[in-house]
Amino acid sequence: NGLLLRADIHTLFDLALVSIEPRQIKIRVSSLLAGSHYVELDGRKPAFPSSPTVQPSRAALEEHYSLFQP
Repeated sequence: NGLLLRADIHTLFDLALVSIEPRQIKIRVSSLLAGSHYVELDGRKPAFPSSPTVQPSRAALEEHYSLFQP
């Protein structure tokens, strides 16, 4: 159920400033990061494994996204 993230993005993910929108599977970046280079990630699709059995849990993504600070 883990996501392999670069250290800086992992920190932003932990702070709910970056999340993955669970329905469209798109990266969302908080407006609190406006003006930073992280906004380039907003709307991009993350690279998930092709096998559904090793992809992140949709329920876990939904739970994290509920904490996201748009």
